[in-house]
Amino acid sequence: MERHEDLAPLAEVIRTLRRATGYTQEGFAQEANLDRGFVGAVERAERNVGFRKVRQLLVGLGVNWREFGAAIHELDKIPRRRP
Repeated sequence: MERHEDLAPLAEVIRTLRRATGYTQEGFAQEANLDRGFVGAVERAERNVGFRKVRQLLVGLGVNWREFGAAIHELDKIPRRRP
């Protein structure tokens, strides 16, 4: 599969949070009720993720939306539009 650089911040945050919890990809996928191949593709920035899947990932990690958003923001600061 092809790596998509615009997905890199998501991939890095998911991988970092997974490792911080001590999960292997397999253990994490099981906890999040997802396929291990899917988790691997997300962590390699090969797979885009919809809202439901992001929610499953966060539940599996035990992370809330605010923590996730803050972690993403650190890597992918979107500039504010001018009024």
